[in-house]
Amino acid sequence: YRVNYNDWSRFSNVLSSDPSTFQPADRMGLISDVFALTKSGHQPIGTALELIRYLVNGMDQDGYVWKVVERELDFIYTMLKNKSDKEKFEKFVVEKIIASNYVNAKSDDPDSDYFVTITRIACRHKQMNCINYAKQKYTDWLSRGDDVFSSDISDIRSEVFCVAVKSFQTDASEKLWAAFRATTDIGAQREIVQGLGCGDVEVLADMFGRMLAGEVVSSVYSGANDEQEWCREAGARRFCWSFMMNSVSLQSLMDVFPVNKRLVGILANGLSTQSDLIQLTSFLQDNNGKLGSYGSVYKQSLSQIKRNIAWVENNMADLLKKLE
Repeated sequence: YRVNYNDWSRFSNVLSSDPSTFQPADRMGLISDVFALTKSGHQPIGTALELIRYLVNGMDQDGYVWKVVERELDFIYTMLKNKSDKEKFEKFVVEKIIASNYVNAKSDDPDSDYFVTITRIACRHKQMNCINYAKQKYTDWLSRGDDVFSSDISDIRSEVFCVAVKSFQTDASEKLWAAFRATTDIGAQREIVQGLGCGDVEVLADMFGRMLAGEVVSSVYSGANDEQEWCREAGARRFCWSFMMNSVSLQSLMDVFPVNKRLVGILANGLSTQSDLIQLTSFLQDNNGKLGSYGSVYKQSLSQIKRNIAWVENNMADLLKKLE
């Protein structure tokens, strides 16, 4: 259940003054609750953004709190469709939320959950210090010829690869693809595929063709519960969703994603347009009675897309004003 309060500004003020007034679990709960309330229509997005403004002062270094923040920022980012709006949001996150946290986390403990999570947020929102750090790590990896699972990159491998793919485009994609084919380490392959998922979906499609989902996703994640880690990346999300909705046959869809029904819901979490709604509605109508136990999952995803559309309608105007 979620807790709504009459005056959220009280919590915003206390957190800005001294976050340690609340235990980490309580801070996580407050942040999770207020963002959930924006999704249910019970609070405007401005209330949630006001609550987390305290993070800019660098006094909250709890990795678990930042993981909750990361999840909510990722959701907002996926709801933005316009490139200029995404750029404004990136600037907002870097200046109003990350600020000095990246430098503090890096100097404090580069192996901590705090640093790893801050690095993911900073790089995804194009904080230049983080981008340059990731580029250097990628370049060092290439020059040394290290195993792709090098401990030097630690827990930010996928972010390093993601930055490389976005920065160096096809060249980095080809090198990572070669590394993927050269290693038999499943963990390393997963990290590479997650990084590749940050690339442009057209580049991915040209490189792997329609065998991408079959050869990469099935071989790396077959029988596991992790394929969503790759498919949740911006470029790969659309690729996976398109594959699922336009599969040659329903059987081929089930073959590629054999056990993980959660993947459908995770992909739907990032969809918020009428065309997405129409596409899934048509898929359900065309395959009525053929989906078996998957049917309820797809129907839940239909409801999720409707909620996302409602979130955009209720919050986007307010959010864009905050970003000005």
